[in-house]
Amino acid sequence: MKTPVLLLSYIPLYPYDAATAGKFVPPSELKDLPDVRVLGCIWMRRDGGVEPLFVLDNAKSVVDHLLSWCEGKPEIWFTYFIGTKDSAYTIGLVPNLDMSVKRWEFGHRLNNPESDLDIANFAFQVYFHPLMFQSGSSATFHQIKGEIGSDICFSFIDIVDTDSGDLSSIDESKIYRIGPLKRTDNEEYARQWCQSPQTAEV
Repeated sequence: MKTPVLLLSYIPLYPYDAATAGKFVPPSELKDLPDVRVLGCIWMRRDGGVEPLFVLDNAKSVVDHLLSWCEGKPEIWFTYFIGTKDSAYTIGLVPNLDMSVKRWEFGHRLNNPESDLDIANFAFQVYFHPLMFQSGSSATFHQIKGEIGSDICFSFIDIVDTDSGDLSSIDESKIYRIGPLKRTDNEEYARQWCQSPQTAEV
């Protein structure tokens, strides 16, 4: 019988320590999780295509934490999904769960150099929060969805730096951009992640 292991993966703004990455942390013991919500998604034209601009509180802190968590390589640690239902859509970033398992394995070997670890003897569940936006009815999205590429960058801006009545007033220096990230074309995968938080088997 495989040994069950529950790993803690990406949770926006949750304190991350590389030395203890992948340690067993039951969801019931996750106290006072940061409440990070994407408040809006603005579709912007850039480099011949369209890209999402996520509007949220503390945008710089969220992006700094994300880049620290993924070791400055979001294109390796994250993919993005889009799911639609009627005239609404969901778009978000989810961590590469296999990478979370590899991080746990590396940490285990580092902390237990004499251990004879066989990864096949473990059954992993990975707990995470996708960073995502869920829209209401959106005519704009359905007008531009055909222009969304398979690899796109994601941008972030603090809500205090936006004016919903005049997008031309957005200061580019206040926008934080990551990527490009690859899109998953698996619709079932996309629907599965349209919840938060998530525990997935790997």
